[in-house]
Amino acid sequence: MSLPTAHLLVLVGGACAMTGLLWVGIVAPGPWGREVLMAGPLGALAVAVTGLGGVLAMTPWKTRPMTDWWTMWLGAMVLRLLATPALAYLLYSAAPLSPEAMCLAVAASYLAALLAEAVGIARHVGRVLLTS
Repeated sequence: MSLPTAHLLVLVGGACAMTGLLWVGIVAPGPWGREVLMAGPLGALAVAVTGLGGVLAMTPWKTRPMTDWWTMWLGAMVLRLLATPALAYLLYSAAPLSPEAMCLAVAASYLAALLAEAVGIARHVGRVLLTS
């Protein structure tokens, strides 16, 4: 089987975008400054870039045995787990951001993207198993 590439890209990108927008919606009316406000969208952007890269690294459009997909997904997760903090640190170093806010934003976006991707893959595998 192959995985739905476009669907996975939309899920990961959408989860990151929603996390960034939710961050802005919560932080903007509050007493926090610009360095806290911008940490959310930039953290979500860092996770989106590494998340989309991880999905593409799995080459989900290729047909593989179902048992191989979990190994590919874990490999992509390790890639993201290493690349996300590095990219977040580069963004933090390039712009005046709150370190606590940046860590929280990256963690929230990472968890949202991981959950969205896991649910998308699980639903697809469930549909494939039901039709087999």
